[in-house]
Amino acid sequence: MLNGFIHAESKRQKELDALIEPRHMDAIENSVSLLGVCDTLSLLACRAPEITPPDAAVHPLIQGGLKVKTANTDDLEISPWPFSKDSVELRMPGLVLPGEYFADEKELAKAVPMAEPIVFSSVLRPISGDAETEDTRDRTVDSA
Repeated sequence: MLNGFIHAESKRQKELDALIEPRHMDAIENSVSLLGVCDTLSLLACRAPEITPPDAAVHPLIQGGLKVKTANTDDLEISPWPFSKDSVELRMPGLVLPGEYFADEKELAKAVPMAEPIVFSSVLRPISGDAETEDTRDRTVDSA
């Protein structure tokens, strides 16, 4: 299932690459980078075990220039803080698959219909005491 998706996407991207003008490549690469950062943040917000650091450890999103820290079971702290509000609540629909490991795509495909729907929620807050966060918040307040 996943390999089929990857193959189809690779083919589609090659077809699209031929249509892209070279002067647009930087904008496209920046968009892809931003999408990667957002995808990683969503995985962290849903507590994906493969990438979620232990509580109080910082996950560096090097590509996006962000630091992310798990604060407790529902919160993520990030720096620098890009929002004008003190916190942002995220709610994401998802599925919890039975089991933790699937030997192959067939096992995964069997588990999907048995998945339980869930709404993941997480609150983003600035990393307290982080110099970058404080500097960004000061500039946000000054420009308001």
